[in-house]
Amino acid sequence: MYSREDSLIESGYVFNPSEHTLEHFYQQPPDYKSSTYQSREVLLEGLSYWTFTYWDGQAWQNTWPQPQELPRMVKVNFKFEDDNKDQEFAVNIPIGP
Repeated sequence: MYSREDSLIESGYVFNPSEHTLEHFYQQPPDYKSSTYQSREVLLEGLSYWTFTYWDGQAWQNTWPQPQELPRMVKVNFKFEDDNKDQEFAVNIPIGP
């Protein structure tokens, strides 16, 4: 018998500044407790920093306190330890049909 719970995966991403890594944590089925993730995967190594900012339609915000709405864009700023330049990319989030 197929259960909707069987198809859900709990997932989270964490910048670990002490190890300079971006890590992906996940488990299936979810228990909605970040302290009990079953699996950990290092996605990037050698990061000096990693930050997100959110476009509200008028200005970039450092936090997104509106869980019922999506930001229009999300910008990621990061820098690798062996690179002397900051990097950034922005992702547009389509809203509406």
